[in-house]
Amino acid sequence: MLLSPQCGKRFAPRQAAEATASGLAPPPSSPPMLSPFEPLALGLGFGTAAGLSPGPLMTLVVATALDRGAAAGARVAMAPLITDAPVIVLAVWI
Repeated sequence: MLLSPQCGKRFAPRQAAEATASGLAPPPSSPPMLSPFEPLALGLGFGTAAGLSPGPLMTLVVATALDRGAAAGARVAMAPLITDAPVIVLAVWI
């Protein structure tokens, strides 16, 4: 059963096709096409937001950078890239 937004009537499937042809119900739509850059932009946006959220790793990076300098803070920030690599390889391989 479909519900027409214009008049609030319920239509059976056969009636829905007739109603669509007469303009009472909107035609079924396909999902919108994404440009090749939209998933990349979404991933970068969500990744940046997740990476900048406060947590124990961010606290460790800031504390290390303030205590030992920016280079040491950068090394601590890069540690998850090294330690997560085997997990990523296993996830892709399996």
